[in-house]
Amino acid sequence: DIQAKIRTALSAARAVGGGRIVFPNRPFEVAADQFSVACSNIDLHFPSQSEMRCLGRVLFDQPPTGLGYGGGYSNFTVSGSGKIVGVGASGCLQFNLIHVSGVTCREGLQFIECADLNHVFDLCGCSRVLIENTRFLGSKPSPAGTYQEFIQIGSAALAGDGWEGGRPPEVQAFFDSIDTTDVTVRNNTCAPYQ
Repeated sequence: DIQAKIRTALSAARAVGGGRIVFPNRPFEVAADQFSVACSNIDLHFPSQSEMRCLGRVLFDQPPTGLGYGGGYSNFTVSGSGKIVGVGASGCLQFNLIHVSGVTCREGLQFIECADLNHVFDLCGCSRVLIENTRFLGSKPSPAGTYQEFIQIGSAALAGDGWEGGRPPEVQAFFDSIDTTDVTVRNNTCAPYQ
């Protein structure tokens, strides 16, 4: 059960203040799920033969822990040159990052049909963001001809929070509507998937 293994790896990383979680170097499936990362110094690594097939909405969440820039976890990296694929009408992936300082994705990772009405990277009140040499290929059909965004550069507003089921009141207090700042997005590919 890959979901249980992801939770165990995230728990182990939290216990030691971070680490690199290496996903299988082969195709594997993940059912719809929400994973609370809740840890600084984390690297989700997808090796070259890795292909995570999302069978529903898969969410990796970094909740806020305080107010303002630095009011959250730091150093969140998605690395490797593998693939993340949204399968079927509902398969998608989202990194829901709130007040994270130091967000990096830069080694040639491919997101294939992962975007739906949500975004692959939902950056809410984050700072020091670098997304480069990443491929965003295709998206789910959108209702009424609306467009899809692979990267949402927004504010830390509770109204746009992607965590289903609601946040506890003590976490809701940390949504302070500050904008994401210090963002570099370069040398990426956004194209239809063929």
